Amino acid sequence: NSAAATNGQITKGKPSGIVSSTPQFDAHRFEKISNIVKQFKLSCGKAQSQFQGMDVRNSKFTAFIDAFTANTYIMVIVSNQNLEGGGQDWSSGAKTAATLLNIQKARSHFEQFIPRS
Repeated sequence: NSAAATNGQITKGKPSGIVSSTPQFDAHRFEKISNIVKQFKLSCGKAQSQFQGMDVRNSKFTAFIDAFTANTYIMVIVSNQNLEGGGQDWSSGAKTAATLLNIQKARSHFEQFIPRS
């Protein structure tokens, strides 16, 4: 098998210069994201800042990272693309409020499984 790299993509078994239109699957993507968030949280601690959570937005998605339980965080990704035939077109504020409310409700549910010391 030959491998060619063009424009940052690696294709296997294709002649040089031909790029596959299918995105490459990264089996370690969740671990990489987790490590990035952990490093950010540690940096906040070194700066004597208390990290509670954040949201990151672009034209395609909104990512919410929030404290979940006493020792965990949760990340929720919401698509900003309108789904064809998919109900109401919610405003950004309504999506944010609904997502944060769902995190809050889930937090109270999961906290009941954490033993109290």
